[in-house]
Amino acid sequence: MMFNREGLLATLGVCLGGTVGVLVVVDLLRSAVLIVLAVLGLLFVVRLMKLDFAAMMTLVLILTLLAPPYRLSEFPDVRAEQLVVFAFPVLVFMYTVASGKRLSKPSLTVVDVIFLAYAVCILASIILGYLFLHVPLSYHDFMEFVKIGLYYVAFRLGMRVQWRETALRNYAIPLLIAVFALALIAISQGYNLFGVNEYLSPMYIQREWLLTIVRRASSFRVSGTTGNPNHFGFMEVMIVTFLLSTVLFCQQRLHKVTLVVLLVALGLSLYSILLTASRTATVALAVSAVFILATFVTNNLAGRVRTRILTVALVLVLGLAVIPFAHGRFFTAVGLLLDPSGISQHSTIQGRLVMWTTALEQIRWSPVFGWGVATVSMSSIVDNDYLLLMRRFGIVGLAILLLLFLTVFLKARDIARGMSSAFHHAYGRAVQGVIIGLALFSVAAGAFGNQQLMVIFWVLAGGLYGLASRASGQGV
Repeated sequence: MMFNREGLLATLGVCLGGTVGVLVVVDLLRSAVLIVLAVLGLLFVVRLMKLDFAAMMTLVLILTLLAPPYRLSEFPDVRAEQLVVFAFPVLVFMYTVASGKRLSKPSLTVVDVIFLAYAVCILASIILGYLFLHVPLSYHDFMEFVKIGLYYVAFRLGMRVQWRETALRNYAIPLLIAVFALALIAISQGYNLFGVNEYLSPMYIQREWLLTIVRRASSFRVSGTTGNPNHFGFMEVMIVTFLLSTVLFCQQRLHKVTLVVLLVALGLSLYSILLTASRTATVALAVSAVFILATFVTNNLAGRVRTRILTVALVLVLGLAVIPFAHGRFFTAVGLLLDPSGISQHSTIQGRLVMWTTALEQIRWSPVFGWGVATVSMSSIVDNDYLLLMRRFGIVGLAILLLLFLTVFLKARDIARGMSSAFHHAYGRAVQGVIIGLALFSVAAGAFGNQQLMVIFWVLAGGLYGLASRASGQGV
């Protein structure tokens, strides 16, 4: 009796899916076995739908924006998009075995080398910290490699996407729906519509004190789907940067209805940032938006000067129109930025100064390779990514990481300058804007350690390199 590969995969998929269902019913959700089986089930299901990297990338972005984390008692929280990202290399292998076809491999890039160098630096910092600084080890320290691996695989997933304009339009619709849903969640939290802060917000918020803040209407700080107002603010900054770049650089190729929809999404996302009352996100937004607007005004592809000026004026009016609807807490937060004399007296600023001073003292004792991750002996909360990374991995680790982002920034610049397509230009400028915003956001907050934010960034950064590979004729 003959069995074809498709039938065998379908049978195994049904068996695995049934097994997962039984485990859920008997309440073994905390079992690591369930996670493994869920990943394998996903592989078989996606295999039967054909290997579509654009669909997989879209799924990752939507899950990252909207899916809540799953809490495990012994291990760090698990997120759905993490399972999908880590399923990607296994899926490629399964596809090769099942179809007999070998997929062309994207060529190695400088980013691949830098990721490897950063992983080696982390290992060196952990070993040196244990041997010479007597830093106690924990399995949480080695979870840092899982995090870096997640970012790297997300990057390679983005590189695999075949950029075709028809497919892009199809996948843009579910992404836009997700953006609207995200803004709706934020607005619902801000006004506690339908009592969402009692049943929806707790699904996303991991810390009880943050849940208390969101539930108090007087505080009016929403945390969206990230569980932290600052992180959610920067998530929306990334969305606004891409929407703004698309509206500006692609306006001549967009249908009027599409343009209106994008402008509405832009306005709602801007308002969501106001609801977070996050100073760090507001500064990141301002700098990113100014960069996008400046490159648009000076761009030869953007059309006549008059059209460019009118478009910029329209965007500025839209941005200013949402500000009067912000809560008083937002104006108080922004007011501190405009009054330097009062910043040092504010409680959150004082708290940050204490953490920064402590981190600087620790850096002085081991400046080159740092102390390692040191999750047992040192706090992971510094509210400054530069100081945290330098304390953990020293000047060497921080330099490698800065080089990583600088490499992506320069590639985005090359994409924007070297391609005539409006979409390519918009994509490149958006990635540049996000990196500039991230650089400022990291001064008073932490983003690189937040897997939800970084999965979004590295998938999109990988897509950028996919554009470059496709333009140069390399198979992706």
